Order: sequence, then structure tokens, then C-alpha cells
Amino acid sequence: MAVLSDEAGRRGVGEAGPAAVRAAFSVARGGEQVGALYGEAVGAGL
Repeated sequence: MAVLSDEAGRRGVGEAGPAAVRAAFSVARGGEQVGALYGEAVGAGL
């Protein structure tokens, strides 16, 4: 049983890794867009 759960754990981590990287990248891009919008709003005097 331990071998099966260990294999499932490794597979889960292997599948979650790229998804976590994509999610972090998506959040970073969203933050950049919010920062750019905020910069434009401040520059426009809003």
C-alpha cells in the first residue's frame, strides 16, 4: 500500500508542478497588468 501511495504522490506532484508554475506566471502577469493600469490612472490624475 505504501508503494502505491508513494507512486500516486509522485505522480500528483509531477502533474501539479507545471500547473503551479502556470498559475504563478498567470498571477504575475495579472499583477503587471494591474500595475500598468494603476500607473496610467495616476499619470492621468485620477
